[in-house]
Amino acid sequence: MRQRENLRTQFSEFLQALPEMQGNTLERQAFFRVQVGLEPELLTQINWEGSQRAVANDLVMHLMSGGREQLLCCCQKFDNDQICGPDQQAVIRRLIFTVGQLSEQEWEQECAQSRDYAPLEEGAATLERGDYHQALSLLKKAVQEIPSCEKRLAAKARYLQALALLGRKPPRDTSLTVRERVEELMSDAIKLDQRKVYLLTLASIKRDIYTSVPSSQLWEEVCKWQKQARNLPGTTYDDELLIYLKCCQPEIYYRIWLAKEV
Repeated sequence: MRQRENLRTQFSEFLQALPEMQGNTLERQAFFRVQVGLEPELLTQINWEGSQRAVANDLVMHLMSGGREQLLCCCQKFDNDQICGPDQQAVIRRLIFTVGQLSEQEWEQECAQSRDYAPLEEGAATLERGDYHQALSLLKKAVQEIPSCEKRLAAKARYLQALALLGRKPPRDTSLTVRERVEELMSDAIKLDQRKVYLLTLASIKRDIYTSVPSSQLWEEVCKWQKQARNLPGTTYDDELLIYLKCCQPEIYYRIWLAKEV
């Protein structure tokens, strides 16, 4: 079995090997519409012209942009002896198993790679190493490049950029400009993908600022974000995101962890 980072390549090569992909544009469309049963809306989004590789890559990109369930659903359609021979079925079954076993973070990495959103993964790795200046540069690029329709990836990029802006410095010791930008990024992340860890991180940042600049309005905001966080369950994805918080803001991380809020 190939490594997970080659998921896009695995499925693309599987598609390219299908005899029907050697046909012309109309024949390809007919195969995927009639025999495979691809959804009409998806059919209209694919560029069926060009080489087998170009068509296969375009199809994989669109499938992955629709999420893991859409990709799995399509893969399962090929697990049919009316469409594939025994060898091809063995390949698609391994692929289905691989996709099903991916953690949320691993799936996210696959999506980033399938769209060439390298700055997000590079920025995350650089952030973990503590090179906040370089991470900030990469993550700014990620925020610019990732469309808002990719809600989870776009939210993560903003969350990580906010952490890179803070670095190891306590929020209360940063400038007003940095505080405002961090709050803007975190608020945008929450709008895109409301996660318990995002809500608690923003609440903790504001609570840290409150210790040096106390105000009733600020405390009300802290309470608002905490209340919203309590209404959400913690997930394994929250745990994965907490790793970055621990690297940059250990005081805030341990405050959340010790309080068992996630």
